[in-house]
Amino acid sequence: MTWIVWASTELGKKGVALAESQASKSKDQLDKTMSELNEKVRILDNSLHDRDYILGDSYSIVDTHLWATVRWLTYTGLDLAAFPTLEAWKKKIEQRPAIQQL
Repeated sequence: MTWIVWASTELGKKGVALAESQASKSKDQLDKTMSELNEKVRILDNSLHDRDYILGDSYSIVDTHLWATVRWLTYTGLDLAAFPTLEAWKKKIEQRPAIQQL
């Protein structure tokens, strides 16, 4: 449950701020918001370094929720190239049959 709340309050909030920064067309604000978002995303990337899924060895609803959040963030401009563990995890989640049906 903690990760789901974190995704909404930390990643989601920064994603909304990023979209607002893009709409305002302020480069300084956009750079600041992207930097703050990258800090949050790094937490998730680091958490996946020694495990297959966010809670350990087994896939859970937490992975689905975080995957959806990360996917949305990539549409708002997040570049996963700086987060190779997270990028690999995202691709692994996208190979799941249920996710492919979305």
